Amino acid sequence: MKIKTLRRLVSISLCCLLWIATTSNFQATAADLDVLPSWQEGETKTTIVDFVTDVTNPDSDNFVEAKDRIAVFDNDGTLWSEYPKAPPITFIKKYGIGRGKTTEEYIETAHNFVTTENNTEFGKPYVDLIYQPMVELLDYLRANDFQVYICSGGEIDFIRSYAEEYYGIPPQNVIGSIFRTKFDNKNYDPPALVRRGLPIFFNDQQKKPVAIGRYIGKKPIMAVGNSTGDLQMLQYTDDHQGHDLMMLVRHDDPDRELYEEDREDKHVKEALDEAEAQSWSLISVKDDFKQVFPESETFTLQLLHSSDFEAGLEALEDAPRFSAVLNALKDDYPNTVILSSGDNYIPSPFLFAGSDPSLDDTPVGEAGIGHADIEIHNQLGIQASTFGNHDFDLGTKEVRNIIKPSGTYRGTLFPYLSTNVDFTTDYNLSSQVTANGQEVSTISPGKLAGTAVITVNSEQIGIVGATTPLLPTIASSGDITVSPENATDYDALAAQIQAAVDELTATGINKVILLSHMQQLTIERDELAPRLRDVDIIVAGGSHTLLSDTTDRIRSGDTSGGVYPILKTNADGNPIAVVNTAANFKYVGRLVVDFDENGILIPSSVDPNISGAYAADDQGVNAVGGTPDPEIVEITDALNAVIATQDGNVFGNTAVFLHGDRAFVRTEETNLGNLSADANLAYAKTVDGTTVISLKNGGSIRSNIGVISAANGGIDPDDFELLPPAANPEVGKEEGQVSQLDIKNSLRFNNGLTLFTITADQLLQTIEHGVAGTAPGVTPGQFPQVGGLKFSFDATRAVNDRVLSLVVVDDAGETIDVVAQNGELVGEPSRTFRAVTLNYLADGGDGYPLPSFLSANPTLFNRIDMLGEPDSNGDGVLDAEEDLNKNGVRDNAIAEPFEGVANFTDFGSEQDALAEYFHQSFPTAANAFNQADTDPELDERIQNLASREDTVIPQ
Repeated sequence: MKIKTLRRLVSISLCCLLWIATTSNFQATAADLDVLPSWQEGETKTTIVDFVTDVTNPDSDNFVEAKDRIAVFDNDGTLWSEYPKAPPITFIKKYGIGRGKTTEEYIETAHNFVTTENNTEFGKPYVDLIYQPMVELLDYLRANDFQVYICSGGEIDFIRSYAEEYYGIPPQNVIGSIFRTKFDNKNYDPPALVRRGLPIFFNDQQKKPVAIGRYIGKKPIMAVGNSTGDLQMLQYTDDHQGHDLMMLVRHDDPDRELYEEDREDKHVKEALDEAEAQSWSLISVKDDFKQVFPESETFTLQLLHSSDFEAGLEALEDAPRFSAVLNALKDDYPNTVILSSGDNYIPSPFLFAGSDPSLDDTPVGEAGIGHADIEIHNQLGIQASTFGNHDFDLGTKEVRNIIKPSGTYRGTLFPYLSTNVDFTTDYNLSSQVTANGQEVSTISPGKLAGTAVITVNSEQIGIVGATTPLLPTIASSGDITVSPENATDYDALAAQIQAAVDELTATGINKVILLSHMQQLTIERDELAPRLRDVDIIVAGGSHTLLSDTTDRIRSGDTSGGVYPILKTNADGNPIAVVNTAANFKYVGRLVVDFDENGILIPSSVDPNISGAYAADDQGVNAVGGTPDPEIVEITDALNAVIATQDGNVFGNTAVFLHGDRAFVRTEETNLGNLSADANLAYAKTVDGTTVISLKNGGSIRSNIGVISAANGGIDPDDFELLPPAANPEVGKEEGQVSQLDIKNSLRFNNGLTLFTITADQLLQTIEHGVAGTAPGVTPGQFPQVGGLKFSFDATRAVNDRVLSLVVVDDAGETIDVVAQNGELVGEPSRTFRAVTLNYLADGGDGYPLPSFLSANPTLFNRIDMLGEPDSNGDGVLDAEEDLNKNGVRDNAIAEPFEGVANFTDFGSEQDALAEYFHQSFPTAANAFNQADTDPELDERIQNLASREDTVIPQ
């Protein structure tokens, strides 16, 4: 509540109570009237009330007529805080003394300063540092016909800029220091007073009584100050009679206000000595102020959020439990918003099962790829989302089909928001674009925009979306335009987001949430948060980072990636909170936070017992007493029935857990990375026996193959076992068997395989790119997983100079070629190797340089795509972008050179390669794959020199 509003309410209440007291036989006391409610009951409050009662009672010997009831107050340190520097001093240092400004211009500048700029120590506007008990005292005196004046050393126009609004003291009742002004009727019409900037009167110490005599012409009967600078004003007021009151404020409460520890020695001692000698009253902030500053009118917001829903197999159980936790939390606070920061779906068995006709009979309405994922989001009550990169994995046509209503399928009942993406340039999505800044409840299903507004209980929350500028290189983003072109130009990215924020705040919105999908939490935390103004919360996405606090119980096998929330300072100097959760429906993120009346987030309001990560497992559901959404249960049951048949189609065996978790495959060698790279290499050799190298990106592996099991039912997240795939007796699958479902869930993109030839020099460049993004706390999708290679790297070295050793090895792991040693290329740079990779990387995905090698010499590169070169647009013409190897003809898919057993996907795809490799190499439990994953210090193929010594090249 604004101070001025509170002051008016207090004044009205006082007048009403005093009228009752004076028109009845009611004997009013301070407690009865509840005057001065922010003052503690005690001697000081009693002294004030007794004094006022005495001088206003006509029957009292100390009665003073209303025309002589004059009270004077110092300002800085008496009516508001002056620590660490009096606000006028801070103002002058920043804005000067107003030379050349009219009085009106100067007052406007001063008013803006005290009402909108924050005291750096308190983090709130200066007018929020007015002492609430003193405001009540001013109102109490006026209610008893006192004439109240300010007599301060502060500059007179500076005080006048806010005194009437916040103290109720009109300009003519302000006495302060004076700077010279000049009457100017030549340059101004009407004439104006123009400040010349020269001080002519400093109203302090002995000058204060002089000014009182000059401006008021009468001696006050009450004076209140706080320092030796007010001593003479108090002495002048003291007539040593019963009808006067002198008071000195003592700043003795470091817990509720800031002050200098030696303040009394430096500024108050002389006044305190005089107060003791003359029996003046002392006002103790600690003992007499029940409340120091006005209570701001706060707004409490509950944000429930998640990022990277990316429904894999685990979501069949976790999505209903997520809804149960969400249902239990969302009604705890009336002001609740539910948001997603992108990657709401990903190519996976879950996604594709949504197209099974059986889903027609569920709340999905009409089956289709991704329809089940989106309807689950609708049932959760998601109100807005930004786009993640995986939302575009199937191209913009599929995005349109997924978000747009169709028949009984409702489409997205929430808008997708990305302010740095122009959808109008893409044929498939341009028709779905709608205007920015609309209320989400009025936006039609399936719409795209940059910003939107969510109104909760008449309070507007601005929502802005932003998507990683890497989108064109890591997804199938069609013809949409993504800005900035330079993905690491964070100034440009922040400027684009800021423009969208400014559009919202220009309408009066003062609370803004950014839904940001930047892939790496470090970008939201370290690059965007400090660059943005007027943004209060960033819901990060894409990094899968689990933020949690010490009161949160995290699921077995999970590791906290940092505190929840991360609190930073934005470009305004105000607090900004960054939040994130782990992926795949595993946690509900919950931030309950207060905003002050100016829309500034209050960090101290975040209670770790309330805010944080809420696990969506059985124990988490029981802890909050949640009930799953029945519609979501119905959808996931239908999906499970479709998917279960795939789990009975078994191809091989593993005796160990296969590590495919993002935190591992994007930072180090893993056994699943090795296995799938080796599978691609063996597969490629059936087509071209000269192939010796296999390269894929860690980002292509989306999930583990195996089970993370809490040991003995424990609740310690570090007390768990990593087990091979679980048995599924319903479909005849035994423990350790690897099924079609396991493979499809882990290699969800099912990239095609591409053969190519690479020189030694190009190979070194390629591996350098693979480790170029490696850094503490990040998980770059480009990190390589390899077969037929061993290399070492040092991530502390400069990008493109990190690889120390690089060798090509045979099937037995023996070195057949040293490519680099001691960071230098070895041998003839142009010697070549035949290799296999994913068509995603061959196309330049994750920034890999392979397209540049093709362009330099298509014949040498000799690209062969096992899936062939499809006619993407069906026009029968070989377009330039369809001629992947630049040979001028459309190449057909390669015929399967052996009789395979996997028929669930095409020959030439990575899922087929892994299935066939399991069948050929690990067909039974007796010869199951048994290479357990190792810690980085034991990794052999990819040796991170931060963890181990370099043994790539035999000594």
